[in-house]
Amino acid sequence: MVGSLSVAVSCHGALIREAIIDTLETDDIEVTWSGDALGALDTDQISTNVGIYVLAGGDEVHERREAQRLLTLDVANWIVLCDDKQNALCRALLAKNRPLCTAPIDVTRRDLLQLVRLAARNRRLCVDSMCDRCPAAVVDPLSDLALSDDHLQLMRYLSEGLSNKQIARMERCSESLIKVRVRGLLDRLHVSNRTQAAVLAARSGLSHNPCQPVQQRQRSNR
Repeated sequence: MVGSLSVAVSCHGALIREAIIDTLETDDIEVTWSGDALGALDTDQISTNVGIYVLAGGDEVHERREAQRLLTLDVANWIVLCDDKQNALCRALLAKNRPLCTAPIDVTRRDLLQLVRLAARNRRLCVDSMCDRCPAAVVDPLSDLALSDDHLQLMRYLSEGLSNKQIARMERCSESLIKVRVRGLLDRLHVSNRTQAAVLAARSGLSHNPCQPVQQRQRSNR
């Protein structure tokens, strides 16, 4: 496929792996490698826009070894599908300040496609619950919602999974004020929680020019 996004899929469950591949094989996405074991693989063979890793759980030592192996691959951005974001691969990627997106293992097919396209632009996104809980009516363009620049910036913060405390530190204001602003934003978006707002922000392309890493922003505000 000319001009398509290349994706590598690492998953120990054959049924889940095949479902992911079936979902991703579209006009603009090509799965160039998939498998459940990396031990005998020449890592030079893998160079992709996006890597998808489905955390199998189990032995922690094996998990760390697998994470070390995955880090050697030439992958621009990783998507880790897991229910525990404190896993070895997520920790290693964050420690190296590399792009990382996370989502639950039971993420919907439609949202997995969108997440891959976002990840290919080197975005960082943390989805904490099922994406399809975000009402379909608000997934359309945001032009009719009369959002201010402050609203849009707040949505960008939420799409990065930042807490109220982190946002308050960057905005140089109180955490209570951020709570009020978030509540007002959720009401305006007609969503019930910040996760739904974060998913809407990602689908609307608000993370196209991602903010600098949190640690750097916090240092610059001191």
